[in-house]
Amino acid sequence: MDAPEKTIVNEAVFKSVEIKDIATETWTEKARGNTLKISAPNPHIIVDKNASVSGISFTKPDGAKGGVMKRMKLDVQGTVNGAVSFGTLVKNADVKVAKGASLAKGVSFASSAGKSNVKLNVAGTVGDVSCNAADAKLTVTMEDNAASVGNVSVNTGMDVAIKAAEAVTNLAKQIAVVLKNAAAKLSSQVKVSVTVQADNASVVLSASAKGSELTYGSGVTTAGISTETAVTVKKEGSADTVTIPADTKGSVTLEGGKVTTSPVAPTGIELNYNELNMFTSDSEDLAVSLVPAYAKASIKSVAWEVTEGRELIEVKADAEDTSKAVLTANTKGTATVKVTAVITDQSKAAETEVTKETTLKVIVEDKAEANKPNPEPDAGEPSITVTPAKLEMTAGGEPAELTVSLNPADAKAEVTSLAWTIKDADGNPSDIVSVTKKQGSETSAASVTAAKAGTAVITAAASIKVEGKAEPVTKTAEVAVTVAAAQTPAGVPVVTVTAPTVSTTPTSAAVTTVSPAAFTILNSSIAATVDNKSAEVTVIAATPAESGLTQKSADGGFQYEIQSQAAGKYKVTFTLKINGENYDVDITVDVTGSGSSYSATAAAGTPKEPAQIFD
Repeated sequence: MDAPEKTIVNEAVFKSVEIKDIATETWTEKARGNTLKISAPNPHIIVDKNASVSGISFTKPDGAKGGVMKRMKLDVQGTVNGAVSFGTLVKNADVKVAKGASLAKGVSFASSAGKSNVKLNVAGTVGDVSCNAADAKLTVTMEDNAASVGNVSVNTGMDVAIKAAEAVTNLAKQIAVVLKNAAAKLSSQVKVSVTVQADNASVVLSASAKGSELTYGSGVTTAGISTETAVTVKKEGSADTVTIPADTKGSVTLEGGKVTTSPVAPTGIELNYNELNMFTSDSEDLAVSLVPAYAKASIKSVAWEVTEGRELIEVKADAEDTSKAVLTANTKGTATVKVTAVITDQSKAAETEVTKETTLKVIVEDKAEANKPNPEPDAGEPSITVTPAKLEMTAGGEPAELTVSLNPADAKAEVTSLAWTIKDADGNPSDIVSVTKKQGSETSAASVTAAKAGTAVITAAASIKVEGKAEPVTKTAEVAVTVAAAQTPAGVPVVTVTAPTVSTTPTSAAVTTVSPAAFTILNSSIAATVDNKSAEVTVIAATPAESGLTQKSADGGFQYEIQSQAAGKYKVTFTLKINGENYDVDITVDVTGSGSSYSATAAAGTPKEPAQIFD
């Protein structure tokens, strides 16, 4: 759909709908079963109360609109069965999930969504939230006591804030957050359960987050904390808990079951927006916070000044809290806001006052102009067409051919070079197919080979030399690809993996009264056969399939300590390269014994992905 001046109400089932351009207001989805792929620059999408959407992805807009999604609104009043995925930078995004509505598979941020700024207002149900966009900001606001959000996993240096609307007094479900990156940051105004799995990740808790719990991973020694309420902390694998008192700020050190805090000085200030894109007459809330968030300091006062484009915007500080302000856009253009904060530094023996500054770039657009159609291509600039535009293939089957032609065919131009890229629905590189130039045709054709089941988009980027123009132009065209799983022919040889030999070694704690069981799986003890013939095996990785195991390095293999200190069956998933192909194999270790005397046997399960190899 490419209709930049249209407001659309859709009730038809197309299975897949790509929305390249619509009016800023609005696409209303009333159908059941469509997947929405959105690359419009300023979309407003409404999922009707009775609608059911298979999934929604936001991807990079076409270059004619600057290649950036500036503002986005998504109002979910019905059901989204798949994930809502951000595969591109969205400078200002508002997602609302109404009471009774559901985002069943939650929200995901790809690395390509870096520096996005997203508000997620939840009155209904949202599944897990996966954060992979470094420097992005996500603010989750719980709008109803019955609202729920699944596990929030912060895998990069992403800034996540969790708040509650004024009417929310007691959330029915506690939110669990995992911080997996040193630059990950969580600030919460509601009760949360936080697991910190990386040194230097920071947690900021307001007084209203009373009852929150912190768990630090076994390998974490230092983290940041700023809490207005007392919080209970513990180390993974230990039942011992320590309470960090209210009004604690600084760097937390965890050693030997003890928790100590050291004051940290402020290094600067930051705003809740990296860059602000607005339409005329719109308003946005601004807020200043300390850097780092756990600095032992307080903001004494803030001055707001429009240093460029004073006639374009207005900034009005909050009468009760000058660290907050409201910015209103009046006229289109670019403006700059200078923010100066006086900070009371309490990290030293004597309190001192320091001044910190930051700036905010504000881009204001006229809403009517934003809805104008994309400009038509200049005369004499042909596009390209790829035939076919849609491929349905089978993994391991016959290759398909793609042909590139100029459009119009009689254009006075030639394709001088051609490049191919393959990406998934979220805009990330995909390996389900490969594209090679067709022999004897360097620029006009290619061959596609399917490697495994899945969907992808092949993009052809052509450099076109136009007669009478000094510089070539670049045009792109896409091919939608669906690859079905290969059928298993009769008589195909099956790969089997023999059970490895497992040695057991006592740990240093074995001399104590209670000793944990431990076992080592040696790389050299893992063997495989293909067609009853010995195969070459390389261990790529090993991952405990159960939380009760602690993995440690060992000479020539992997050592595991059993946290429960009990005999039993324990499973580890190995990734093995067998005759050049990767397989996942579950190895189950049966540990028997007690005290300081243990023995173990092991057996390998059926290899997974792929289950078979073909001649």
